[in-house]
Amino acid sequence: MIDLTRRGRDALGVDWGKRLTTFLDHLDANVVVAPPTLVITESPFVAKTAREIVSNRLRARRRGATAAERSPARLIGVLTEDGATLGGSESQSTSPLHPLNVSVYLKDVSLMALRDMTLGAVRELQEYGSDGLQASSHVRRAYGFVRRAVGLPCGLRAAQMVLRRDRANEEGEIPETLASQYFEAKVLADLSDAAARVPAFAQQILAYGELIRRFLADLQTSTPISRTLDKLLEELTRKSTKSIIVLPSAEAVEFLEARLAADRNGQDLSLRMEDKVQIVSRHLLGDALRQAAQRSSGVKRVALVQPRLEEVRKVLLMPDTDATFLLLDDAAGIGLVAADLAGITGVPGLERVAERVRSLLDQISDRQDQLPDPSLEIDVPLPISRTLDFTRDEGQRYDGPIVELTVSSSFKVRYRPNSDALLLTDDDLQPFRRCHASEVEVGSRMLVLSPPLMERLRKTFARRGNTSAVLRLYHDEVASARERIPGRSRTEKARHVLNMLLRADGARFTDSDLDNVRRWLAVDPTADDGVPNAPRDLTRYRAFAKAIGIQPALIDTLWRDGIHISRRFNISEGLGFHRRYVHFLMDPDTTLAKAAGQEEELAALWRDVLDDVSLVVGSRIIEPKKGGIKS
Repeated sequence: MIDLTRRGRDALGVDWGKRLTTFLDHLDANVVVAPPTLVITESPFVAKTAREIVSNRLRARRRGATAAERSPARLIGVLTEDGATLGGSESQSTSPLHPLNVSVYLKDVSLMALRDMTLGAVRELQEYGSDGLQASSHVRRAYGFVRRAVGLPCGLRAAQMVLRRDRANEEGEIPETLASQYFEAKVLADLSDAAARVPAFAQQILAYGELIRRFLADLQTSTPISRTLDKLLEELTRKSTKSIIVLPSAEAVEFLEARLAADRNGQDLSLRMEDKVQIVSRHLLGDALRQAAQRSSGVKRVALVQPRLEEVRKVLLMPDTDATFLLLDDAAGIGLVAADLAGITGVPGLERVAERVRSLLDQISDRQDQLPDPSLEIDVPLPISRTLDFTRDEGQRYDGPIVELTVSSSFKVRYRPNSDALLLTDDDLQPFRRCHASEVEVGSRMLVLSPPLMERLRKTFARRGNTSAVLRLYHDEVASARERIPGRSRTEKARHVLNMLLRADGARFTDSDLDNVRRWLAVDPTADDGVPNAPRDLTRYRAFAKAIGIQPALIDTLWRDGIHISRRFNISEGLGFHRRYVHFLMDPDTTLAKAAGQEEELAALWRDVLDDVSLVVGSRIIEPKKGGIKS
């Protein structure tokens, strides 16, 4: 029995799929008769991946067996967060339930494209170790923030006003949990932190942050969901229909209540005041449905905003009713629900809801077919590409012919025709030989500078000798100053520093910089990752350094010889860096002999280099043309 629930996946790590494959390989190699395998997960997407892995192992193991023995893994049940959902008394009957009257309204199709971009970025960033994992977490939370904002029953600005009025403490501070969910400053600051953690993709992450800003700018005064709710409430007021509106959270209920109270003009809310319309959070849906069933005149309409799978299942298992159910969701969110429901129609024991599920899936499919193209018109390179471009020289644009080599590790590597590519040889004394990129042939074994290896090489070679020492001195200065700053918590200390900055230069700093100041103070003097925790421009840096009490004689030196030079080398890409690492690869023994105190580090780096050799499977020349490139 394999636990792939959220807790199990967290224990296995992000590469849980590889570990599952390794485990099954071990069974194949060490067990004569493999036992039955039962995989348990709450996620339909994890179930799909696990099913493919297990099925592939079964097919490989059972070559020569009968067709029945080679059958793929089967879905045999549904694991729910709420045990009563499918196991209560209402599900004991085996008679089929009649179809429900369900309508699906899909809003904000552009979230589908943003979700695809987010998933692509997360997959790439997870290859960058602990920094990459943290950066990918920031990207995921940014997407979650946008989706939460899309589902608000009012504009984002109105929701923030309610929280400032009702949830702020005496000092005017919003609880951190709510601030991170409904105030974009934290999300945008985290994306800046993600860019600093993974310099190789800083440009793409910052561009993603700009895209998030554009999404949120359109949600300040109203959202796709709030506009639909306006029409629904107007209709309910006119028809006097008993209804339940189910919102994603208790805060969303609070926002809508406040909005309705503010809009109260005469009889506008008379129906709600007479309890014709009940507004609840999704956690109370089950109770609301049971109470409605006990009334003499039941509820005629139930509107679910951004429902999770659990809420949809509750609706699907309702006793036969003439109520109308409205599902209001964005196109990306309803896709998650549909993916899970599609797998349960054939599960033994759930035949009684199969017709309702199929009817709902048909509704979703019809609405999706009517949606416009979900692509976004953007001029930034998202999602993160698997193309490695070594044609640029210190960021300068190159407009000449390009050699594009496709390798077995799925990267496309671009060189100038006369740039050096490194091909693996059988000579122990000279493991690589130089070759012009234009001369590389299909079938050659070529070294690919993949992003993780690029980061390791950069940290090893792309610094002046004293840069790390100066950067450590800066971090030591900040850590010492942090101890002197008044305040019991890091947030209190950051607030104290920010107040000083606002008084000194209110034009360059705002209240939204609190998270930035907190990050600048959160240095670790013992870390040696070469990433400076400091303001991005010199003017703001000088103001910050002066505010925390760094000696004036040191301020510019720390910037020039530590912070600025580290960032310049970390962000530098392309031809210049490609030239710097070639010497090490061509003559590793000489480099190792000169590396006093770094022998073990460089030896491990050399092993990683050999692991990055891939087979060239394709080659083409891209010729420049006016207005673009021509293959």
